[in-house]
Amino acid sequence: MNTLFDELGDFQPQKKVELKITAKEKTKLTKDQQAFNRLITRIQNLEKSIESDKENADLLFNYFEKEVRPQIVLLAEKKVQFAVALNELTNRIQLSNKVLDQISDLIVYSLDEAFEVITPTQEIEDLYDDWSETPYQDILQSQKEEVKDMFEHLFKDMFGKKVDLDGVDMDDPESVARFQAKMKSVFEAENQYESKKNTRKKSKREQQLEEQEKAAELIKNKSLRSIYISLSKVLHPDTETDEELKSQKMELMKSVTIAYEQKDLKTLLRLEMEWVYKTSEHLEQLAADKLKIYTSVLKERVSELEMERQMILRDPRYFNISNYITYSKSVAMNRINNERLEMKNEVKYYEKESKKIDTLSTKKQAKEYVSEIYEIVIDDFMEDFLW
Repeated sequence: MNTLFDELGDFQPQKKVELKITAKEKTKLTKDQQAFNRLITRIQNLEKSIESDKENADLLFNYFEKEVRPQIVLLAEKKVQFAVALNELTNRIQLSNKVLDQISDLIVYSLDEAFEVITPTQEIEDLYDDWSETPYQDILQSQKEEVKDMFEHLFKDMFGKKVDLDGVDMDDPESVARFQAKMKSVFEAENQYESKKNTRKKSKREQQLEEQEKAAELIKNKSLRSIYISLSKVLHPDTETDEELKSQKMELMKSVTIAYEQKDLKTLLRLEMEWVYKTSEHLEQLAADKLKIYTSVLKERVSELEMERQMILRDPRYFNISNYITYSKSVAMNRINNERLEMKNEVKYYEKESKKIDTLSTKKQAKEYVSEIYEIVIDDFMEDFLW
């Protein structure tokens, strides 16, 4: 991961610098200088946390996929076998409507859970349809409609009007990508329209804010130019006789020029901060107005890093291990191992129950068994759901 202190392009500094403002003798740091140091420390900590979280997430993901995923798939298969055994029980023994209703709930519930992990065969899909009030394909279609409704509400909030998603195939990534590109164009056009439409006279407060934004932009552009000019003077290769340093300056100057052309103040500041240390200058000598700009950019970087860290936890790829990422490696591994053991126990449980169903031979045995297993599986599920 690129950190605040990493160089761009092919230029590599001889050593990693520590950015911190230190007070001179008998003087105290100003509030802006203290804020600068706090932000630097916060950025360093966030960058380390992000790097650690990503490494930890990848490690835990791979471990989960190796140790737990096979058990999850096996458990889904055992739940299918359990449902098949219950269905065969109804073919062997004539049961009351009450018992059949309980069996229906058990079969549908077990297959619903299994279908979240594995794709059903046509035979198992037919079994589901035999016992469910709603056919499996209708449920899939309903889920697609729910996703479409969610997107429609989202876009309505964004654009203030209904968006037609009927022509979008939510199962086709290309179809979704085309729709996203279309909505981006609509959004940009809507923004342009609103900006032209909004011609009302601005309030005094709005005018003041607009003037402040313009002033801040002027300061930013002035800083861009001043940083570029100052770096250009000290980094110009023609001023260097040492071939090695000359080569370094040429590479660094390329990065400076690109950053200036792209109006990338953040990169220019980072390059300037690097050069400040290479030339033995000190951050405490920075002018107050430039220090405020540095602080503003650093605050933006903190927000970006905090969002980046949150996105690791929200990454769909890490869904199964998201609760473990923030733990230490040993604690997270231990919890994943516990989950694996729980899966193994569930696999054994459903395997045992399927065999038990095969041994039932009388109506009384079947009734007692179904009543008992219904209480364990369905009633416990409903209790957990309500809580």
